[in-house]
Amino acid sequence: MSSITREAIIDIIRTVDPYDVDYDNLDSQKRLQDQGMDSLDMMNLYFEIENVYEISVTIDEDDDAATNWSSIESIIASIEKIRNA
Repeated sequence: MSSITREAIIDIIRTVDPYDVDYDNLDSQKRLQDQGMDSLDMMNLYFEIENVYEISVTIDEDDDAATNWSSIESIIASIEKIRNA
């Protein structure tokens, strides 16, 4: 099972959005959409994280794991929450 680190999430972001994000200056607490990712990039990020971490992410308005994936920190917390459920 892959390790959940800031660097690992940034590597995944690189695969889904190789051009629009300044990877060297990503702020883990800031919204990814404020750092160059668009909504299609975010959807691709969900799918890639599912593959890498072998989890299932439900994209539902009532599901915190899907709706709160706005920053790297929130993504890491959500993956950990899903894995520990």
